[in-house]
Amino acid sequence: MSYEHRLRRMLRALQPSRRYEAANQRTTLRHVPWMLDAIYVAPPLVRASGWALTPVPERARFLVDGRTPDQVEFPEPSMDLDEVFWALPEARRARFSLCDSRVTFDDDRFVTLEFQPFGTQTEESAASRWYVRDPRIEPPAPAGEQISRVVNDCDQSKFSIGGASVFCRFNNVLMQYGAPAGFRSYERILDWGCGAGRLTRYLLAEAEEWQEVWGAEVDPVNLNWCSAALPSGRFELMPLHPPTHLPDSYFDLIIGVSVFTHLREPVAEEWLKELKRIARPGAMLLVTVQGSAVMALAGAPGSIARNVRRNGILVTGDNTQLRIADDSEAYYVDVFHSVEYIRARWSKHFNVLGVLPGVGLHQDLVVLRNEKAAGPVCQHR
Repeated sequence: MSYEHRLRRMLRALQPSRRYEAANQRTTLRHVPWMLDAIYVAPPLVRASGWALTPVPERARFLVDGRTPDQVEFPEPSMDLDEVFWALPEARRARFSLCDSRVTFDDDRFVTLEFQPFGTQTEESAASRWYVRDPRIEPPAPAGEQISRVVNDCDQSKFSIGGASVFCRFNNVLMQYGAPAGFRSYERILDWGCGAGRLTRYLLAEAEEWQEVWGAEVDPVNLNWCSAALPSGRFELMPLHPPTHLPDSYFDLIIGVSVFTHLREPVAEEWLKELKRIARPGAMLLVTVQGSAVMALAGAPGSIARNVRRNGILVTGDNTQLRIADDSEAYYVDVFHSVEYIRARWSKHFNVLGVLPGVGLHQDLVVLRNEKAAGPVCQHR
């Protein structure tokens, strides 16, 4: 009996809510098949560890800059994952560690790590790559206190891995959607909801002299850090509700990582209209939302998945992680969106070009264009 056949039989035997949970876990297996727990880079040495899911571990491959690393230990016991991914038999042995001593950064400023669950490269394995920038030219990083204001961790290494991976993954997406030079196809870039500069640091470090990189944020503490540590950027303090002071029809590219994931529907609608106002005709927007992969990774009950599928959007509760000056409205919440909701509702403001599961680290990436246009706006090529 094949692996897929066994899974289908198991799903039929489950209660409806458990079937939703199992389906989300299978989505994770495809689009978010692995995660890094730790990585150490000191050229030419790279060490990494984490978990990786595959039904055929004997065929799986780990790659560092496109080659097999010197040492790989996989699969190792992972009973902690078995509790989260109870519907996936492979979760019982999914831990890995790897080591490579041939990383030079001679050809690229980023080292690339890839996991191929079935031993060959697929669109999903390429989209789930992790990246680390050469630590010798790493941009300034915030202290753990700043990091913990926007992510549930104060680890600088994980913060940097996340920022570098978002930068490189989004750069690849832009090239797939008609921008041959990726981020360098755009003159004016806005990191909307820049936080402690997780992505902004790399946008600035990789920008050309003719490009403008802006950051906008509601948290004055993190914005002040960005302004001081990243002087080549332009930073704007935003109110909880628009409008902002950002200029009309100005930005060629707007990025919003984990912003709509925390906005109630009426507030999200306000910000969609504001983004429409500040985007140039033809501008691209890359924003993330929480979908099925996040549900699986968080061990969310099947009732959440069922409600999201039925209603399109679901607020699961307040999120007190971000400590801003005035949060009397319980402004910051946790929100899930369905792909169907995004396509139906957001298309009133932008052309919805695609919804890419798991590309925003574990969040879904929504690719939007402001009105119809042939391609990116670029005056310096």
